[in-house]
Amino acid sequence: MNEIVVADNVPKQAEAYGKQRKSILDFVGSQLKENTDYGHPFPGSGKKSLLKPGAEKFCGLLQLEPVFVADTDTWQMMGGKDGMLVLICFLMSGDRKTEALHQLKELGMEFKLDIYRNLAAAEGRGAGNLEEKKTMNENNLVKIVEKRALVDAVLRLAGLSELFTQDGEDEAQKESKHCLTCPECGKKTIIGPGKKAKIKNFYCYPKLGGCGKKFAMDEPRITIQFENPNNHDELPGPEAVGDKDNDSLPF
Repeated sequence: MNEIVVADNVPKQAEAYGKQRKSILDFVGSQLKENTDYGHPFPGSGKKSLLKPGAEKFCGLLQLEPVFVADTDTWQMMGGKDGMLVLICFLMSGDRKTEALHQLKELGMEFKLDIYRNLAAAEGRGAGNLEEKKTMNENNLVKIVEKRALVDAVLRLAGLSELFTQDGEDEAQKESKHCLTCPECGKKTIIGPGKKAKIKNFYCYPKLGGCGKKFAMDEPRITIQFENPNNHDELPGPEAVGDKDNDSLPF
């Protein structure tokens, strides 16, 4: 068995990393606001999603700028379909960005990915296609894919995967399509009680933008919306929208 050799500077590096890690966690606790910078737990996961404003705050803290480049290789591996977009987000300091532009002039655009990858602090990927939503257009697609790539890069850079995931807000929007309309706030955010609930109620789910009110299972303003009034299984429960243990629900 080969002996593992630990370099002399590893203890110092570990100490420096610990301090840096503490600073990042302190920043999360003091500067990031739920439902603005993070929120929308990914369905089936207890983690909250890091949102675009939160990712931008991390870039501000670390003085990094995002640079977006088309990821043609990944696009081709995914079938090269029309209407699909894949981007790489490189996070770079101002000096590194200037150096990258200088090297591009010297070496040519064919070396773009290599240059950015050598100079970037981190990189992330995002993908999307025009078929995701009926209302999706090219402008929306570019913004959504840039957001996904930016968040991915920040999660990698700051080692935040233990705290956050991503795209929960997109999944929450998909899930809300299967919810019913709340008779109080008028939003399509009514979910069912789920399998683990001791007390059965309908709930206007705040994490989908609802008002938080609960309703009896025989509430006619809700049951009338079912194709089959006796089949509550048509409605997603809390497990489907991120509360695996139902800990945050009032029943």
